[in-house]
Amino acid sequence: MLLAACTANGEPPAEAGSGGDVSTAGGGDGATAGAAGGAGGDGGGGEGGGDGEGGAGPECDGAPVTLTGDVLDPGQVYLDGTLEEGACYMSAVAHWSTPSSAVVGFPCHFDGRNAQIRPTDGRLIYLDSEDDVLLEFRCEGCPYDGGEYPLGPRANDPVLPTPPCEEDILAYTHFLISPEGAVLHRCRVDAPTWYDPSGNEVYADPDSPLLHLGHGGLALTERSVVDLATSASTPIVGLPERKVHTVRAKAPDRFLVVIDEEADRPPEESRQELWEVDGTGTATRLGAFPPLPAGVLSVYAIGAKLDACGGLLQIGEADDDSSDVIVRREIGGASEVVYTEATEPLVRMHGASLITGP
Repeated sequence: MLLAACTANGEPPAEAGSGGDVSTAGGGDGATAGAAGGAGGDGGGGEGGGDGEGGAGPECDGAPVTLTGDVLDPGQVYLDGTLEEGACYMSAVAHWSTPSSAVVGFPCHFDGRNAQIRPTDGRLIYLDSEDDVLLEFRCEGCPYDGGEYPLGPRANDPVLPTPPCEEDILAYTHFLISPEGAVLHRCRVDAPTWYDPSGNEVYADPDSPLLHLGHGGLALTERSVVDLATSASTPIVGLPERKVHTVRAKAPDRFLVVIDEEADRPPEESRQELWEVDGTGTATRLGAFPPLPAGVLSVYAIGAKLDACGGLLQIGEADDDSSDVIVRREIGGASEVVYTEATEPLVRMHGASLITGP
């Protein structure tokens, strides 16, 4: 059975029982979270309209989400895939529940790994990694009708300002977007300083890197919760020092953090659990995600995303035919394959990423 869209009631569940073994491939370079601090991490519309509303609340009724334009729902998780495996110039974005309805118009070096949906208007903000330009996606001829891929797809995508960065040294690891739509950027991969679109310095602490933006001007760093307006920093208390898979902001002042259940487990036996860090820095365990569904060999720690209904989505591999899959799990709820290449969908997963809002 393929689960359609969000199926929770809009809020992650309270403490649940242990979820059992979860196979996780790779392990990669996920961040860690410490007891005294540490958390890592880290539609529709457009041409002819569509059926999504930027900034709207999560749809958790189980209905499929059909993407037909360039305005996306920031509460959903979308697939950044391809129309032709191995062709970087054929990128396409679709919702995992309807992977044969896609939008196109992405440059060859579209960086889906760091792309995010701006909640205030549903616009997809992305980095062109060829020349490190920050852009706002505008599709061409959406939805894709099976014809020729658009030429010069970046030409109609507005460029977002990134002062004081110089073109010859731009090298973003990623940018950050707040739930209120603020976009922050930095000029080098290892730079601790973050700027707003006017070039004003917003945050700079090399000892506690900025990781995720939250509601009300709050931000999550490796060691604390920070009020960006006042620079007041509150240490995180109670969050175990384990690999962080992903973070999502939650109103009014909280962060949902997915971490490994135990620090000393090998990757193939790792489990994931959900924690909540509030504005006072207090970390609370919400529960463990259930085991992988039958037929799934492994999922990847890198690139995991939480939807606004509390579902954890990860790219993985089926154990029978090695088909690429997407798995969605809820604490105390379902663990299901929600997308599989075995059905030969329009949007495939070669070098794929998952995209959502903050």
